[in-house]
Parts: sequence; C-alpha cells; structure tokens
Amino acid sequence: MGTQLLDLLFPLFVLLGLEDVRFNHSLGTFNGLDLIHVPWSHGLVASLLWSLLAAGIGYLYYKTLKASLVIGLSVFSHWILDWVTHIPDLPLFMSAPKFGLGLWTSTYGTLAVEGIFFITSVVLYLKTVSLTSMRQKILFWSMLVFLMVIYLGNILSPMQPESLTAHQIVMPMLGLWLMVFWGHFADKK
Repeated sequence: MGTQLLDLLFPLFVLLGLEDVRFNHSLGTFNGLDLIHVPWSHGLVASLLWSLLAAGIGYLYYKTLKASLVIGLSVFSHWILDWVTHIPDLPLFMSAPKFGLGLWTSTYGTLAVEGIFFITSVVLYLKTVSLTSMRQKILFWSMLVFLMVIYLGNILSPMQPESLTAHQIVMPMLGLWLMVFWGHFADKK
C-alpha cells in the first residue's frame, strides 16, 4: 500500500483544510479533478519526505536496508506516475511551479497505461507471493474484483457536478483506507 500513501493522505489534508480540489471538466482530463492546492500530499518535496519517513519506519520494522529502500521507493513511485498522468498540477512545494505531463488528457492512453500497470502488478505479485490458504485467495481475488468494479464505476459514471465542494469530492476517497486493511489481511505474511 506504500504506492497509495499520497492518495491516502490527500483526502485527510483536504478535510483538514490544508489542501484544495474541485471538479473542472473544462480541463479535458480523464477524471475532471483540478488539484488546486496539494503541496502536502502531492508536492515533490513532500513526496520525498513521505518516502523517507516510510523508509525509516520500514527499516525500524523489518531491520533491513533492502526493505527500507523498497518501501521508500514504492511511496515515491506514486509521484513519478502522477507526474506522467496529471496535467501540470503537482507542485514542487507550496506555490512553486507545477508539474505534470498530462496523460489524463487522453482517455484511451490513460486506460492503456493504467491497465498495463494493473495487470503487470497482479502478475508480479502472484509470481512472488504464494496464496496458500483459502482465506488469502478469497481476500486477494475479491479485492481485485472490488478494485476493478470501482475503476469501471469511475469510467462509466456520469460526470460529477462542478458544484461539489472539496469535502464532498474527497469523502468517497476515504474508502481507500479500506484497501489498507483488506490488503493486510489478504497478505498477512
């Protein structure tokens, strides 16, 4: 779940009033999100700091530099992938210049790239972890089905009204925390 840390923090920071988001469909992006002010969850400097913190906690827990590096890099990989997908809305820090290559402006490009990453991730996971118990298999596969249903729901749902407040936009995003616990119980080893 390290790769999702920035998106787990994002709705919390919006609810605390530290960050701001709205729907703006005139941007022509895949999801219509306009990240107005997101320096604490998606800023480059903050992402590096969250990565270092996660790596440090990983080192304390696993006692190996390798695990620490994998955890830290997985957290930072989120910013790299967001840089590819987002329009220029990712700040260096606070009101600094914003970055993003804009893959989200292409629906087909977004679906292709995200689909390839999803399938590759599942294949790599299944090659490195053996799901031995029926409980693990049910939790893992049900989580994958749930993720695909949510993704398809996002694709097929009508456009969200631009009148939604930032709090209304991020409340459903708090559901990402469910994935942390679901994934933990699916791969308790």
